[in-house]
Amino acid sequence: MRQFILMLLLAATTNAFAQKEEAFFRKDSVDARKIAAMIMANAIGNYHYSTMLNKKNDIHIDYMNDERFVIKIHFAVIPEGILLVGVTGRYEELFPFWKTNFEPDADKAALEKTGKGKVLKIPFSGRTLIIYFMKQGASRWYIRGMFESESRSKQ
Repeated sequence: MRQFILMLLLAATTNAFAQKEEAFFRKDSVDARKIAAMIMANAIGNYHYSTMLNKKNDIHIDYMNDERFVIKIHFAVIPEGILLVGVTGRYEELFPFWKTNFEPDADKAALEKTGKGKVLKIPFSGRTLIIYFMKQGASRWYIRGMFESESRSKQ
C-alpha cells in the first residue's frame, strides 16, 4: 500500500512538473510560437501577432491589440532548446497563464493587491530555474524566468 501511495504521489508530482516545463521550455526554437499561443489564449481584446525577432541567443515575439497595447514575450536560446525568460503585459492577460502553469492556488484579487506571486524554484537540466510574477509600474506586469546563478549576479 505504501508503495502504491508513493507511486501515485510521484506520478502526480511528475505530471505537474511536466505541465510547467511545457509552459517555459521547448527543445526546438520553432516551438516558441506554441508557448506564445499558450500565453495569448486568455488575452482580453483583439490581439494579433505583430513581430518576431529571432536572433542567435534570443527570440522576441510581440502581440498588439487594437489599442496598440503590446504583450512582449522573450525567450533565451540555450543549448537544450528555448527557455521563456520574460513576458510583459497587463495583469488580467498574464494571470491565467501564471495560475494554470505555475501557481494553481493563486488568488487573483490577493495577488493583484500584493503585486507579486510566489517565487518558484524548479530543478531544470541540472540547474535551478527561478520563475516569478510581479507588478512593474502602474499597469504592467511581468513573468520572469532565470537560472539561480543569474539571479545572484543581478543582485
